[in-house]
Amino acid sequence: MWQSIVNWVTAQGGWAHAIVVAIVAVIGAYAAVPAFAELVNNLYAMTPSWFHEVALAAIGIFLTYFDPSTSKK
Repeated sequence: MWQSIVNWVTAQGGWAHAIVVAIVAVIGAYAAVPAFAELVNNLYAMTPSWFHEVALAAIGIFLTYFDPSTSKK
């Protein structure tokens, strides 16, 4: 099973790894740095609710159609 995971990870492009590292870093910063969490919460509170819906829909569409294997060089 481990080899199949390693094969899948190596089959993905470099951008996929960069995106995952960025997401994990932001989540880690949100969890570990209270000032960053407060900034994110304040920005979220300042945006209108329709923007939340549009942003989540855009992220969902991007994740649906993005193929990290095509970005491999």
